[in-house]
Amino acid sequence: ALKNLINCAAELAGRPELVRLGAIAAAPDDQPLLLANTGRLHKEVGFRPRYSLREGLAETVKWWQKQT
Repeated sequence: ALKNLINCAAELAGRPELVRLGAIAAAPDDQPLLLANTGRLHKEVGFRPRYSLREGLAETVKWWQKQT
């Protein structure tokens, strides 16, 4: 879920206190749920991730931290 991704990224960045899910009300036209069919990536184009979500986020956080 997106919540898990956000919390994981915040944890890896060392700033989980900055996340306040639900602090901003959803817009009236926002969809309550959005799901991706990632199974098609594998079946139709043969995509296989090289990293887990946590590994990819950790690498991304390290890269951004080096930029500042």
